[in-house]
Amino acid sequence: MAEKSEDVKKAIEYLNEYWSVGILRFFSDLKMMGVSDPKAVLRALVEKGYVELTSSGVVNATDKLPKVKKAKTLADLLGF
Repeated sequence: MAEKSEDVKKAIEYLNEYWSVGILRFFSDLKMMGVSDPKAVLRALVEKGYVELTSSGVVNATDKLPKVKKAKTLADLLGF
């Protein structure tokens, strides 16, 4: 179960950056991030009300999605 919660956390971070994405791209990107079962993660996000899945296959973040602060890079701090 801890692995699943870690996978959900990765998906939440991803959706803070890409709040509207096609389902195939969502699955592909999560797989590249090391998520073992993107379909299960999507189901969990829908159940929590964090995302909506449209009939055309688009995953949209909702206002309920927890906000995650993006880590600042050295380039951000230096103004590049």
